[in-house]
Amino acid sequence: MYRYSLISLILVVLSCNSNGQNQKISDVSNPQKNQKNMQNIDLKVWKEKANEYQKNINEEGEVISTNPKYYFFQEEKNNILYEFSGDDSEGFSLIETKKEPNIYSDVNFYRNDGHLLYSFSTLTINPKIVIGEHLEYNEDGKIVKRIDYDDGFVRTPQEIVTFIKSNKGEVFHELTIIDRNKTNGKSFWHVEFLNTKTKNVEIYELDDQNLQILSKQERDSDFLAD
Repeated sequence: MYRYSLISLILVVLSCNSNGQNQKISDVSNPQKNQKNMQNIDLKVWKEKANEYQKNINEEGEVISTNPKYYFFQEEKNNILYEFSGDDSEGFSLIETKKEPNIYSDVNFYRNDGHLLYSFSTLTINPKIVIGEHLEYNEDGKIVKRIDYDDGFVRTPQEIVTFIKSNKGEVFHELTIIDRNKTNGKSFWHVEFLNTKTKNVEIYELDDQNLQILSKQERDSDFLAD
């Protein structure tokens, strides 16, 4: 099961544009500004943590055996959830997520030698949405490519969260959906949330320019009851 989390992460990295996100790509051969420091990790240390974690916590008692060995580890420390996963074939990810009301996760993706390959941020509410710049590094730690996933969008996810709250919606709920896309040169937000007063799920299409409501629908949430 843990392998799927890494595969999903790779799909996010490689195919976010298929989810409607606009991309502004630039190659950087000799970046001088805004370059993040190298964040290589000691894979031996993280693998040892994963081995101990998987020994003591194994979902539903299932024994998972893969080739190559798949590693998974998570812990909460100083109000940050750390999730490490991957294998020597596909590489490793380290995701850091602060507690609510934070809505972002910071993702670093590493080669199988521990050298940083990608870094980017996603929405905790919808990990398929990459926020800001997706950075790619060479083995010397220099940024060689930037992809701006915010290009073409005016409104920020935080403004969408404010919209949800102003409409009596629950932000951190299993039914909450925040998505964005660009069609025919226009950008839109798709938002779904549970209204705390009516207990119905409200569905909105919003204009990215001014958050004008383009359409609104409602459906009941009775299916949540056991």
